[in-house]
Amino acid sequence: MPRGGKRPGAGRPKKPATSAQRAPSDPMPQVNADLRERVALCVAGGMTVAAIADALGVPEERLRAEFGRELEHGHAIVRADQLAALAAAAKGGNTAAAKTLIALASKPDPEQPRAHQQGGDIAARALRILEGGKK
Repeated sequence: MPRGGKRPGAGRPKKPATSAQRAPSDPMPQVNADLRERVALCVAGGMTVAAIADALGVPEERLRAEFGRELEHGHAIVRADQLAALAAAAKGGNTAAAKTLIALASKPDPEQPRAHQQGGDIAARALRILEGGKK
């Protein structure tokens, strides 16, 4: 036995099995809001479906079946969550968050018709929204 009375590798956590190594009888992790958010974050972070499946320890087919929306719209889901957090911070008095929201609101949306981009003062409208006024 090596010094210290421990066998080599003792005390180290085992690496989780990849989806290819898991037995078919192994249960899939509980599908809940936290897991859905994690999949969306993985997509927004640029991970492939295969990499996400390996990280969660599930087969790709099952991942696609359970998390189709997150796999397809992960970037938008994460961005919407970030904007909501930014708006909450701005409403709480965070000046940097308010300025960031105004800057984001001032950018033209390429998917909106041109007439909608020119209507009204965007910065003033964003301030009214932040203060709880009419849109």
